[in-house]
Amino acid sequence: MKHLSLGLVLLFVTHLVIAQQVVEENGKFGLEAANGTLILPLMYDAIEVEGNLATTELNGKMGVATLDGRTLFPNLYDQIIWDGSYGTTVKEGKVGLVNLDGQMIIPNVYDAIEWNGSFGATVKNGLLGLVTLEGKEVIPNQYDEIELNGSTAAGIRNGVRREYHIY
Repeated sequence: MKHLSLGLVLLFVTHLVIAQQVVEENGKFGLEAANGTLILPLMYDAIEVEGNLATTELNGKMGVATLDGRTLFPNLYDQIIWDGSYGTTVKEGKVGLVNLDGQMIIPNVYDAIEWNGSFGATVKNGLLGLVTLEGKEVIPNQYDEIELNGSTAAGIRNGVRREYHIY
């Protein structure tokens, strides 16, 4: 029984240390632990906490930090839009993809990405291609049109059709 009680106390203490709140001083924002320790310094123009992440804004650029203060993505992005485990990033008008593990999956090289399940139709220099959520390019950006059909996809340009196996 002692082990169970000690485990519950440790769980409670851990929760208190991890609990956090956004704090503001002189127009700058930071992130503070329940015990008053600053996790993120009072230097940001804005901080928004969602789930286990803090999206930060500094000089008009967005970044992401963990709630223990580790920077996942520095404040380099014009926009970060989270959807589940993935974040679409916009930097200098180009779109990319990051994940919650702090990995850049798709660099900011595309004009647009439109997701359909685990595949993203990419636009680059006016031409279409296809990428996966893992960042693998399955169809290069060489086509005017892309058709998905089960485990295959077709790229079409100037009436010429090329088939690709995508699974």
